[in-house]
Amino acid sequence: MSFKKINILLIFLPLVFLSCEHEMNLDNITDEFSDNISLIIPLGSFDASVGSSITNYLKHNAKIAIVGDEVHYIVADSSVIDFHELNLLKNAQTLNNEITPPTVVLQPNTFQLFPFQQNIDLGLNSDISYERVDSVKIKRSVISFTLVELYQINPENIEVTLTFPASKVKDIKTPIVFKPTVTGIPLKIELKDIRFCPEGSNNPLPVTVNFKLKAGTQPLTITPQTKIGYTIKFETLEYTIAYGFFAPSAHARQILRRKLNMDSFLANSFLRFTNPKFDVTGTSNVGAYLKFNFDLLKVYYDDNSAITADFGGKKWMEYSFMAKPSVPGEIIPFKMKTIDNLWGGTNRFFDKLEKPDSLEYVYGAEIDTYTKTSDTSPDFLIPDSKLKVKVTATLPFQLNSGSFFLLNDSVTGISESLAAQIEKIDFGNIDSTFLILKIENGLPFGCIIDLSFLDSDYSEITTGLNKSYIIQSAEVNSDGKVLTGMQSNQILKLVLTKKQFDDLKKTKSMHFNIRFSGKDSDSKIYFTVTDKIKIRVAVFLKNKSLNY
Repeated sequence: MSFKKINILLIFLPLVFLSCEHEMNLDNITDEFSDNISLIIPLGSFDASVGSSITNYLKHNAKIAIVGDEVHYIVADSSVIDFHELNLLKNAQTLNNEITPPTVVLQPNTFQLFPFQQNIDLGLNSDISYERVDSVKIKRSVISFTLVELYQINPENIEVTLTFPASKVKDIKTPIVFKPTVTGIPLKIELKDIRFCPEGSNNPLPVTVNFKLKAGTQPLTITPQTKIGYTIKFETLEYTIAYGFFAPSAHARQILRRKLNMDSFLANSFLRFTNPKFDVTGTSNVGAYLKFNFDLLKVYYDDNSAITADFGGKKWMEYSFMAKPSVPGEIIPFKMKTIDNLWGGTNRFFDKLEKPDSLEYVYGAEIDTYTKTSDTSPDFLIPDSKLKVKVTATLPFQLNSGSFFLLNDSVTGISESLAAQIEKIDFGNIDSTFLILKIENGLPFGCIIDLSFLDSDYSEITTGLNKSYIIQSAEVNSDGKVLTGMQSNQILKLVLTKKQFDDLKKTKSMHFNIRFSGKDSDSKIYFTVTDKIKIRVAVFLKNKSLNY
């Protein structure tokens, strides 16, 4: 069902001809016919409220919602901002080294240790204005050790121990001891649940590589020609929490653009929405004081023009969280000040005859340095540090003066029930007929209806009848809301000659153009779910023998 069907409660003429509810109350429909009720043929009735029609429409369009007694059109956009991508190995270098032990002769079944001090460049804290890691908990680390070259030594006679300074690598429960056994094939050493504490900016990680050379059953002579080539590389550093300073990444600023497709349900209309609203909400689990910047809200039109929201002379606004998670996993929610006609001037978006084509949002986050200075607790980052942002655009169906909407449609098969009833009537004494419409309009707008009756060949039936009818609006207040008990009561009496009536019996379809607008040119329109309309329709047959 298209959106215009939500307004079908207003298109009562097609519906009353289709409806055959003969149990209609025609009391006092007009005093002129009160004594001749037997001469009235009920055609049908139509009762509808905005609420019931909306409820039915909700089955097909989840963007329409009832909020309290109001009707809203709602669209929402959500995004997830990865605040800071912490890759501990992004700049890590492989340690490549070749050593020559001093000359020594090892007696059978003896060994000697040869320690060498080395530095592994992990590339951490190379730009502390963007990222500074003070300490980090590592849940899993993989170190790759490869014997690249050996001369005069059998790999089976080597045992290696790696030792890191306790001030920089903590919680290593056992010494890192292994036997490479072969050259050219990396040996993977896995460490779990350790803490790594870099010091300062761009400092390498010291490591002592201790080679234990053993002699077998024969003496082992080590000479200046003896060489040991090897590489050490950190292949994995999976962290659970990192402490330090972390600025937002470039992708922490989002640009979203949404197509509105308003013509899909508001074609042929000029709807000046009184108060479009935009609610910006979200959450953060980033362990830092943040400031959320809503940099831009802009509406584009088909003619490539645009209107930008205005916040007290600025195109942007910001929100300081004033709190941060105290432990990993804690969530800090936020909600910005609602953007509306007073804060943002959103009513201007619908002051152009062109409908908005699309919305553009630009927003992002940064460190709130002002709030941070009052808290000495360390900032932290977890692998899933994110901001989740939701922008909800709401259009309450409240319209400024000058708004209107047009509907054009056709209804077929409208004469069968009427013809079936008329065939039972003796027309010998009938010289004219009246089409009677009793209307109780509790809607905040009126309409002008232009009708055309078509025969089976879709040719217009020329009857000389007035084709244009005015339905008056209910009485409304200054906001365009219907006043309680102030519906419009009308009785329309359309005089038909017998020939006109016979011509109308040929009607197979009807085309209508309807223009809906406020009570007058200065009236607003304010929908509520209690707004309703009642229509009763009947045909009165005038008998020559009765002196009317």
